[in-house]
Amino acid sequence: MSSESSASDGAASTKPASRGLLPPWGVPDEIADFAADSLKAVFKRGVLSSRDRRLLTIATLVSMGSVEPLRLHTEMAVEAGVSREEIHELILHVGFYAGFGRSTDAFNVTKEALAAGDA
Repeated sequence: MSSESSASDGAASTKPASRGLLPPWGVPDEIADFAADSLKAVFKRGVLSSRDRRLLTIATLVSMGSVEPLRLHTEMAVEAGVSREEIHELILHVGFYAGFGRSTDAFNVTKEALAAGDA
């Protein structure tokens, strides 16, 4: 146990806290900045609308079982004009391919995110 705390103490000094949607174990600022800039560049491409990209992002996160980033992306999708019904239908559809356990987790997370947006 004490070796874990000393390891985490050392890690805290060498690994800065992650930002935004990056993993919780910490990512150097240079990588975080590069990832954010790359994502912005992808979203600025004119082939798909921001709304469509938000739907694709939710589908990808559900299929990967990445529920924590799903909270933020659900809110962003609503801001981009995606309806609650579309989000739920998307999650149901992805469940056939990615598994109903993942879609159930996603339903719970999006329900919380949407309820928080109503407050």
